[in-house]
Amino acid sequence: MALARAPGGPDFVEYAGAVDPGPVQQAVDALAALDVPVLYHPSCLNLCGPWPNPPAWVRAVDQHVRTVRSPWLAQDVSVCFVGDTPGYSIQLGYFIPPSRSEDALTEAIDRVLEVRDSIGAPLLLEPAPATFRWGELPMLQWLDQLCEATGCGMLLDAGHVLSHGLLERADPLEGVDLSKVFEVHVAGGIIHRTRKGRCYQDAHELPIQPEVWRIFDRIVAGSPHLKAVCVECEGAAANTVIGVLETVRQRVAIHSPSADLRAQVRAGERPGLVAAVAPPVRKPRPERPKPGPTHYEGLVRLLFDGEQRARLETEASAVAAEMKMPESWLTEVDLDGLELDAGGRSRYVMSAMCRAFPLSAGILGADPSGPAQLSAFLTSPALFGGLAERTHAFGLHLERLASLRPERDKRVRAALVGTVATEQAINRNAAEVRQAVTQGQSAGLPAPPARAARRHGILSLPPFTIVAELAHSRAVLTAALEGLGPADCWRRVLTGDVEAARVRAVLRSAPDPVTLLARAYTLRDSVRIERGASGGAAPLIEVSQRTVELKGRRAAWLQSILGEKLSALPPAPRKLAEGLVEAGVLTVG
Repeated sequence: MALARAPGGPDFVEYAGAVDPGPVQQAVDALAALDVPVLYHPSCLNLCGPWPNPPAWVRAVDQHVRTVRSPWLAQDVSVCFVGDTPGYSIQLGYFIPPSRSEDALTEAIDRVLEVRDSIGAPLLLEPAPATFRWGELPMLQWLDQLCEATGCGMLLDAGHVLSHGLLERADPLEGVDLSKVFEVHVAGGIIHRTRKGRCYQDAHELPIQPEVWRIFDRIVAGSPHLKAVCVECEGAAANTVIGVLETVRQRVAIHSPSADLRAQVRAGERPGLVAAVAPPVRKPRPERPKPGPTHYEGLVRLLFDGEQRARLETEASAVAAEMKMPESWLTEVDLDGLELDAGGRSRYVMSAMCRAFPLSAGILGADPSGPAQLSAFLTSPALFGGLAERTHAFGLHLERLASLRPERDKRVRAALVGTVATEQAINRNAAEVRQAVTQGQSAGLPAPPARAARRHGILSLPPFTIVAELAHSRAVLTAALEGLGPADCWRRVLTGDVEAARVRAVLRSAPDPVTLLARAYTLRDSVRIERGASGGAAPLIEVSQRTVELKGRRAAWLQSILGEKLSALPPAPRKLAEGLVEAGVLTVG
């Protein structure tokens, strides 16, 4: 909003967000009041691959497009979810790029038509970026054929185009019909040097590279129907954005073949988006043979299975046979670029998983083999489930690691197992809160009743409250982990910045048990948009925890007072119970 109000600010705002337009509606309305339109750029549709888009999911995207009046819909041609449950690309760490083969093209046509035929706005197709090549066809030529077969327009990101040119060691725009281009993106990135050459990685918070500007100028100069240029800048310093917008306007004013667009930009006028793109060409579904294997299952496995990737250097033939894919795809792949992609996915997904279990993941991860044992979860099919199911499965993974850990000291094992069980319960509780909110129920934290109303009320646990007994307080465990928390848990585990000896010193010490009461609740504006790498976004219902720790093992005592009148308790228990009511982890009614 601040950028939209600033002199030289954006003419429109493009965003990735939830399928439900609710979280962005207020901002969209505020931008409309400034005469700044919006473009919805989802990251939740499969525009290639073997996993279809459920009709209800596509209808929900269409409703979003209509609600915010997005002139068109654009997304990277990629896999955003695996299996039958639709989701967002950040659940996979990022878009999974397409397999560039004739069979994969046939399959992608079906995926695109599923969306194109159900959206009340034109559909633009964008090439996803890549740090490794997967398939034999040049990416932009593959995309050009996809646009031609489906009647869709094209969105070209200059950095994404550069990424494919570096991998193919050829001019990525050769033979591509740029008259299909209606929108262009430009963003920051990193150029890595690998054993096979160079590769490009999106990093929108960083400066735009000179090679990207050169590609950008070529695309603008060759696109007679260009209507919009988007500067992707999430994570960038806000005070740098206006300068980049000015640079973009200058380059468009110099290079665009459209006299009208050049004149508008030079005059400082805002080009209109409402009628920017012609309606999609409703071509009939082409008659094409049923596609053969497109090898997406093998690609997904490689991206999340570090052991398989490690075998490629010396055992590519065996890996290809196991995955039933062309050996040439594996022998020619840039292993460094593949690892760059996979490493980024792993860091994002594991950070999200460990964020829900900071104490358990920190303790288990402190062992020398801890990072490898934790990240073994990436090979689990549960990785591709919904948020609640995936979090639950990761908790079970931690439980198995705790129970199988070679440990002679029963005190250490009991403390570890208890910590895992407690965080599992907290996360199950949070999942129930999210489900309740999704179903329209209230899960807020009401004010405690007035003192006069408490005297004769019956004590009970509020909804979404757990009771757990721990061998040590969470504060002591956090101190042993040197302040490790949800936000930095995986980073510190991965870099070995957790001292196993400190953790063990606490776990093997004489227990100083506490009883934890944790009540999960949401705030009024509980839905936020979680943002991943390079534009990925997904909705997340934020759940807070009101927690109290009581010294000693008090679960049996708590059980004994439930159902009793507060006024009937002896003075000392009554005072403690009143404190718990005041804290919101007990209630009277």
